[in-house]
Amino acid sequence: MPTLFANAALLDAGWCENVRLTITDGQIRRIQESVVPDPDDQRVDTILPGMPNGHSHAFQRAMAGRAERRHPFGDDFWAWRLTMYSLAERLNPEQLLAIATLAYMEMLEAGYTSVAEFHYLHNQRGGKPHVPAHLLAEVHSEAASMAGIRLTLIPTLYMANGFDGAALTEAQLRFTNTIESFLKLVDGIRSRETGHTTGLGIHSLRAVPADALRNVVNHANSEMPDAPVHIHIAEQQREVDECILSTGQRPVEWLLNQHDIDERWCLIHATHTTAEELQGIAERRATIILCPTTEANLGDGVFNYSNFVPSGGRIGIGSDSQISINPWQELQLLEYSQRLTQRARYIAASDESPNTGRALFDVALRGGRVALGRASDGLAEGKAADLIALNMSDPRLAGLACDELINALIFANARNPIDAVMVGGEWKTWSGQHQKYEQFVSSFQDTIKSFEPSR
Repeated sequence: MPTLFANAALLDAGWCENVRLTITDGQIRRIQESVVPDPDDQRVDTILPGMPNGHSHAFQRAMAGRAERRHPFGDDFWAWRLTMYSLAERLNPEQLLAIATLAYMEMLEAGYTSVAEFHYLHNQRGGKPHVPAHLLAEVHSEAASMAGIRLTLIPTLYMANGFDGAALTEAQLRFTNTIESFLKLVDGIRSRETGHTTGLGIHSLRAVPADALRNVVNHANSEMPDAPVHIHIAEQQREVDECILSTGQRPVEWLLNQHDIDERWCLIHATHTTAEELQGIAERRATIILCPTTEANLGDGVFNYSNFVPSGGRIGIGSDSQISINPWQELQLLEYSQRLTQRARYIAASDESPNTGRALFDVALRGGRVALGRASDGLAEGKAADLIALNMSDPRLAGLACDELINALIFANARNPIDAVMVGGEWKTWSGQHQKYEQFVSSFQDTIKSFEPSR
């Protein structure tokens, strides 16, 4: 597809009308503004940059709707985790491929064009490594390639069952549990030419002892100095309380004091944080990845947006548990949770960006790109042709222009507003549906029939 003509486009430089993009080898080679369409142009109405998904556990797509029954061991995150472990313990590579491919397809249809896969499911059942050890990482890579989404794979270390260093449970043995095996696995992933980006993950402070965490960080600093480093942190109040008992400090407080946190670091959730901790994260230019639908589903709590973003803090969004795969819903719930707790409106808006939707979109776009190790992405010449086209026949978008469109995407999104999604100059979805929708759905359905996750 040599040229694409859009009636309107949100470029890096801002909104422009009557725009022609010349696309070659997956990159935007030339942008012309205020031009007349040529007969050979492929025409769309309004285009936006695709949204990065900063945090995903693709395998949990098989749990959506299956973890909403009261659990005999409680009604909190920790009981939900038992259901998740039951699923993780039983998956084989073929099942994981079908599940992940469907999840990545649905991300594209919703307007995500890239994803950070926080990948800690490494071993066979019982803890025996696969051959090769990074087999399940290859499964995620294959799933992303099949669906056509850009992947940042975050292989993740998980060593202990709590701050006291307790041994892993039977289900947790599928996670890599030694420094040596983990670093070997990471090196194996990095040695492959997949076209995908590789980062490094620490599951959480409760799952990685302090000495091991320092070894991993040292490895990242010396061998992967430009790679993003992701960690779950301060998601649940119980986690904060246990960290204080173990270390005398809160999780984020401890991390800031013990490590040279910088812009490579991505702190997932950071739900229970003080104003001082948020200031420290902002000063170090680290990114917080928020997953509002998952955080609401698990009863995590509400992030303090107003104490972080207005002071320069950087955030992204993620689909996490896949209870919802919809960037617009994530941004809507992020804003609405703030409004409910503060009993005010327009929390994300500012004098510089008075439209709430546009303000949310911009902050999530910038932070998400950094989280995926793709900070230089954008709709500009020389950049990858990753974009979404809006369905302007949707009556919810009628009469709206520019930033009002983004407001409507986020706050009036009862139906999928995305008409088409392009990654690397190729349309992956068209008329709201992935090009291989029927194939991927059929594989997923067959997998669910053959492997029934525990209810």
